[in-house]
Order: sequence, then structure tokens, then C-alpha cells
Amino acid sequence: MKFRFETILLINKNKEDVLLKELGMINTHLQKQEDRKHFMQDASEKSREELDRKVCQEISAGTIMLYNNFASGVKIQSAKQKNIVAEIHSRLEAKRKEIVAARKKRRIMELLKERDALKHDKTKLRRETFQMDEIASNAWQRNS
Repeated sequence: MKFRFETILLINKNKEDVLLKELGMINTHLQKQEDRKHFMQDASEKSREELDRKVCQEISAGTIMLYNNFASGVKIQSAKQKNIVAEIHSRLEAKRKEIVAARKKRRIMELLKERDALKHDKTKLRRETFQMDEIASNAWQRNS
């Protein structure tokens, strides 16, 4: 016997699969943005260290300004990158909530399918038992 809500169950499974794929894409995007953030932090640290080394030597004011402007730009970009990462985290959490809801819907349909199968098996068993009783009764009446 086919489950009468099989189509809905398949739709729920497909929706969950799509959501999982989207979650994977968001995770990948998040990882790239975090890598970018770490790269900018490393570049800023290296720039500071290089400036410290050059300060010990004779250095022009233009070079110091160049390093200072670079550090300011990296600081601004780091702040923007931090906001981007925070936004991606919020999207990730929203997607996780969607997945949990989709899994609940799918699980409900699977439970309904299991109950339907048990009900069908119980009905079939009752029918078979009734038929066996009928056969035994007829055989007893013939032998009597």
C-alpha cells in the first residue's frame, strides 16, 4: 500500500536538501570572508613591523605617511569585514532555523507514514486471522 502523503514527504525531503545545500554555500562564503579578514589583519601586522624596522633606519616622511595611510585603510576594511562576517553569521543562523523547521515537517510526515504502515499491517493481520478462523471453523464443521 502506498502512503497517501508520499508526495508531500518527498517535497519536504527535497526542500530540506535544498536548504542544506544553501547552508553549505553560506558556510563556504563565511569561511572565505573570515580568511579575508585574517589576511587583512596579518597584512596590517606585517606593515607595522616593517614600519618599526624602517623607523630605526633613516626614513622619509612620505614613506611614513604611506604606511600610515595603508594602516588606516586596512583598519577601515577590517571594520567593514567584521560587519560582513557578522551579517553572514546571522544568515547562517536563520538558515539553520529553517533547516530545523524543515526537518520537523519531514519527521512528522515520516511518523505518519510509519503509523499508516502499522495500521495497514494490523488490518492485514486481522483480515488474515479472520480468514484462518473461518477456514478452521469450516474444517471443523466438515469433520463433525
